[in-house]
Amino acid sequence: RTWLVTIDVELREAVRTEVVKEGNYRYQIYVQATGSDSDLNPYGLLLNCFAPGSPTKLEPEPEVSTP
Repeated sequence: RTWLVTIDVELREAVRTEVVKEGNYRYQIYVQATGSDSDLNPYGLLLNCFAPGSPTKLEPEPEVSTP
């Protein structure tokens, strides 16, 4: 079996205490079930590869003002 898993992450890069880069990204990763050693991999899953076009940068959602 193979699944396509979507992971949205917020990445923030800082030097000392100052944020120098930040962004939201979407990674799509193929996860595959295998018959691997249950002592080393109890769930029998492996991260196979990124899906084509991954990762993508997510644009921030516009803030909605409430009256």
